[in-house]
Amino acid sequence: MIMPMRFYKLWEKLTWPSLSLSLHLQALELIHILIVQVTVSIFLIDWEKPKGRPLPKPAANKSTPSSVSIWRTYFIANEWNEIQTKRKINPILQIFIIILLLEIIGLKNIARRDLNLNLHPGSDVSLAPWSPILRYGIAVSMWLAVGLAQVIFCIGFCERFVEDKIQQFVDLCSVSNVSVLVLLHRCYGYYIHGRSVHGQADIGMESMYLNLKKEEGNLCAMRGLEPNMDVQTFEVLISNKVRQQYDRILSSINEAARVNRSSREDSATLQQNLKAYFTMNKFLSSFLEHAYKDMDYVVKEKLFLERILDFEFQRSDDRSFFYNDDRTLFSNVLYYGHELVLLLFDTLLFAVVDLGAQDFVLAAIITYLVQKILQLIRTAISRRNLATKTLVDERFLI
Repeated sequence: MIMPMRFYKLWEKLTWPSLSLSLHLQALELIHILIVQVTVSIFLIDWEKPKGRPLPKPAANKSTPSSVSIWRTYFIANEWNEIQTKRKINPILQIFIIILLLEIIGLKNIARRDLNLNLHPGSDVSLAPWSPILRYGIAVSMWLAVGLAQVIFCIGFCERFVEDKIQQFVDLCSVSNVSVLVLLHRCYGYYIHGRSVHGQADIGMESMYLNLKKEEGNLCAMRGLEPNMDVQTFEVLISNKVRQQYDRILSSINEAARVNRSSREDSATLQQNLKAYFTMNKFLSSFLEHAYKDMDYVVKEKLFLERILDFEFQRSDDRSFFYNDDRTLFSNVLYYGHELVLLLFDTLLFAVVDLGAQDFVLAAIITYLVQKILQLIRTAISRRNLATKTLVDERFLI
């Protein structure tokens, strides 16, 4: 019994350093994910065509005015901004249940050094000291159990029978006639096909209602990118030629954004913004319509091994690839797609703070505050990146 007791004491001494190291490594992974997410390249492709008579030809130094309403694009931008930090768990509910289990019900008393499992010891009872290992175990197990239960409930019930915010955003894109292209890396990203099957989305309430009734009765084409297909979300692997053209247009957008921040916006700057926006919109919409033979793409299914390894075997040297995505993987650019990383970070933070303060309530409050601070920082930076990359005025992002 001597050797096991020595190992137990050594293990207790190493609990705090090992947990601190684990928390730092998990924080680095989370920071890396956040940096990638807040620096993505994103553009909102408006498919709406002008209605009525063509507008009069402008002066030589001005761009052609458009009769297409910009409010649909602003609406999609706001909805995208809203789901940036959408999670599968409710942080406030998580804190409430944890405090209820540990403090009110008294499960924290299991972490004492004796074999007494009395959850509500009286004031006259001599209490054994806390065991760091048992306290860490009960903190981690409770936090993970409650978190995973929320995730399962969200996926299995809420998203099926209440509402699915991610799928609702895809449907909203179709109703608004706006597509979303998000490049997570240089040549890899996601595409949400939002082109309306009815041609126009800037219409009245009665026409909108009739269009939706047609879709319910299968009296019109499907919403998919390809004919007779209803797949609207894709993983994209674009070619270097497409990316180079994208960067050339993006450079003018970045220059316009830089001028707007450094000087007062005037007519020339506004014209530069409009030209960059319409050029990018025209290029991407033409690319998706197979207008460029040297920059074409194919739509296909991923191989089984590609899905398992999360790796593409094809090379995108001369053409791009659109992989059908029935799992809404574009959520990887949102909080929603990294719930496990966020949950593990919260768990380690809760356990480390509790071991240092010996107080579950304080650990829960600090964990919640850190969550909110990260969420505010993530929202603020993503909001600025969204306005810069899409040329949507930040004042319209609410």
